Amino acid sequence: MNRIHSSSSILSFLNQLIESATEFEGEEHGDMDNIIQYLMANDPNKYGNPPTAKETLEKLQNKNINKEDLLYLKKTNSSDCSVCKDEFDLESQLVKLPCNHYFHGECLKPWLQQRNSCPTCRYELPTDDLDYELQKSERKSSNV
Repeated sequence: MNRIHSSSSILSFLNQLIESATEFEGEEHGDMDNIIQYLMANDPNKYGNPPTAKETLEKLQNKNINKEDLLYLKKTNSSDCSVCKDEFDLESQLVKLPCNHYFHGECLKPWLQQRNSCPTCRYELPTDDLDYELQKSERKSSNV
């Protein structure tokens, strides 16, 4: 879906949406319920990334960080969890993803139970969805 940049295009978009919702329901005048129903039925994000594979989630290990780790994270501007935005401290238990980004385990695991991507860079982890994995490998082979 294209991004809308001006107020006139926003009004035009809303007009089209109301007309589409009206046609969708077959009524002369659309109401808010019809518009919401239409938006939900045509949500471009409805088919987002699937959850991370259970086996991958189970292999993620928490690591207690020491002073050297903390200094390294601060030096590389990675001293906070991009999920909760809290700074890491010496008592933090962190999880490191293959893309080398660190997170609090309690922040990252719920995220990965919903989607298979790094919250910082969108690096994709394996999933249990065979169709998605097949499409992912086809995309990679077509980009080569």
